[in-house]
Amino acid sequence: MTIQINKDFLTEYKDDVWKGFNARELISIITGGATAFGVVILLYYFTKMNPATLVYFAVPFAIPAVGIGFYRFQGYLSLTDLLKEMMYTWYTKELHSESEEDVPGTTIFTMEIDPEIARKGGKK
Repeated sequence: MTIQINKDFLTEYKDDVWKGFNARELISIITGGATAFGVVILLYYFTKMNPATLVYFAVPFAIPAVGIGFYRFQGYLSLTDLLKEMMYTWYTKELHSESEEDVPGTTIFTMEIDPEIARKGGKK
């Protein structure tokens, strides 16, 4: 017996912009490449080293830019969305509200014991 289950939309149906990458991933690739290119040009200007060698120095600067676009917390939450959720949780940890249910003097049930009844052993 085969039971068909709906596919998970977050993993099965990805929003393609270019060659399987979504917009966030594509922007992070471009940003990481531009960062690495800028570091290579800057180091070449100051050190006059071989640009192929300077790429090794540029990669650590490009990794955070690319990581922001590709990292998914628990498989579906991007890093920026995770930070937004954490800030929302931080600001809403104490919700202040007022209710009319707790009006003083309207107690229906109480656990106070009358001293006279207590002396007689619970009998009136």
